[in-house]
Amino acid sequence: MPAKEHLSDSEQKHLGDLTDELDALGFMTVEDDPLYAEFVKRLTAREDPAVLQQVALTPEQQEERMRLVDEIISELIAEGRWR
Repeated sequence: MPAKEHLSDSEQKHLGDLTDELDALGFMTVEDDPLYAEFVKRLTAREDPAVLQQVALTPEQQEERMRLVDEIISELIAEGRWR
């Protein structure tokens, strides 16, 4: 399904409800690669929950996400988990 640029309030609520259901079932973070699973776990734990529900990110939110990505990768490297 193509992404919409703007969702109505009811669409945002429905999307949030579906996301919560999928997360509760383990579909939001299931990965075969343990390193990637750890990366996703750390990213979702640190990112603003409101941002996680958004369809599109603002340039500022994209910059913040990249900062988090760099931070987490640096941690994984320092822990000897990333090659």
